[in-house]
Amino acid sequence: MSNDSQSPQHGPRTSPVPPAQPVPPVAAVKLSWGVTAIWLPLGIALGLLVGGAADVVETYFAPLVLFPLLTGAILGAALIGLMRWSDVAHRPSLITTVVLSGLACVFMQHYVAYLTFWREQVQQAPERELARQAFPENAPQIAGRQPPQDFVDYMQREAQQGRVLTRQLTARGTWAWVSWGIDAVLLLAAAMALVVPALRLPYCNCCLSWYRTTRSGRIPPATARQLAGIIGQGVAPRAVAPRYRLLSCESGCGPTGLELAWRIPKKGIASTVTWLDAAQRSAVVAILDAAPHDNDQGR
Repeated sequence: MSNDSQSPQHGPRTSPVPPAQPVPPVAAVKLSWGVTAIWLPLGIALGLLVGGAADVVETYFAPLVLFPLLTGAILGAALIGLMRWSDVAHRPSLITTVVLSGLACVFMQHYVAYLTFWREQVQQAPERELARQAFPENAPQIAGRQPPQDFVDYMQREAQQGRVLTRQLTARGTWAWVSWGIDAVLLLAAAMALVVPALRLPYCNCCLSWYRTTRSGRIPPATARQLAGIIGQGVAPRAVAPRYRLLSCESGCGPTGLELAWRIPKKGIASTVTWLDAAQRSAVVAILDAAPHDNDQGR
């Protein structure tokens, strides 16, 4: 009797198929006018606040190019904090708010400068009147130092007077407006550079919350290799200072993320993020609970 090559005893060997990993959470949030009605004014108010503070700082420290970039970075970081706190995830609304907030920030910088200049001019009005009476021949020059009629008048005067860029270069007229426009573009670019990557972070559509770090810390290399074995990843033999981070939504209803990172001498930092099913999560937590150097539990 011939042997059947397809029999269970003598059949061809096949490699076991690893279980499919959970799908990474991706936000697909619909527009909510109620949330947008709150988020949009808050974002614009934040831009006005940062702009007002920037005008004060500008009197002490305002290097060209660098200052608008720093202001935009501060605004972007503040908007990310507001986004995470409010759990807003509708990306078009967020991008629109960043643009409006950046424009509000730029406007407020000039408007606070206008209010300061106007107040100083009003306070100096009695002195100008005395000077006009004492030196009537200088009346036209003294009249030119009257307080601006409004914000537009102030900006036109500033453009005509010119913006000092360097010791040898002053932008006047149209070029002053161009320089202010460049500052606005740099500020918006810096804010977008921070906010746009943050919009790619995981978001749970069940409990409507951004994923947060629930536990993190340094672990021994042996523990890192145990964790890497559970998720089917490898850790470089020369890896040093491994760290882990667990990511979860507010209610824990979505998949849990495990990030492993380590440093390889002369090569830099390597990291990987894997989404865990229930069995993998239980195994990971058991290993971390037994790890001797799990420093930052509960974060």
